[in-house]
Amino acid sequence: MSNRVALISGANKGIGKEVARQLGKAGMTVLVGSRDKNNGQKAVDELRAEGIIAETIELDVSDSKSIEKAAKSIAEKHDKIDVLVNNAGVFLDRKVGLEAEVELIEKTFETNFLGAVKLTKALSPLLKKSDRARIVNVSSSLGSLHINGDPKSPMAGSGFIGYNCSKAALNMF
Repeated sequence: MSNRVALISGANKGIGKEVARQLGKAGMTVLVGSRDKNNGQKAVDELRAEGIIAETIELDVSDSKSIEKAAKSIAEKHDKIDVLVNNAGVFLDRKVGLEAEVELIEKTFETNFLGAVKLTKALSPLLKKSDRARIVNVSSSLGSLHINGDPKSPMAGSGFIGYNCSKAALNMF
């Protein structure tokens, strides 16, 4: 049994839940970060039914107080984090180019980029306590300057300003 701990933001569904499943199967304790505690608990129940050690952490990466509360809770219970997976993300506006709504671009950046930065910063003292800490930022090919700039790419010119730019910023982070 490992005493290694992984936090996955946005882990109550999709890629995040599968990452939690795989890390749990590898013997790690997985902390399922979820904005909605009930959805997080459903994911935890599913993972536990598979023999995975899992806990829910209420976590909204677009809310600094939620991040602080989660960091404090993890520090009190686990004292460290070995793996942080910044997976939480949103795709709020499908309008392209200058048709995109600025408010939705801001909300997208707040979650997809600034949320990952704030969460990583808040958890850095716990990551430093691990002998092999890892940070994984889940991005998208839509955040690739190369793919978006390649006229042969099916994603060239997709122009989803909020999502694409937030993921490009995450890549730089």
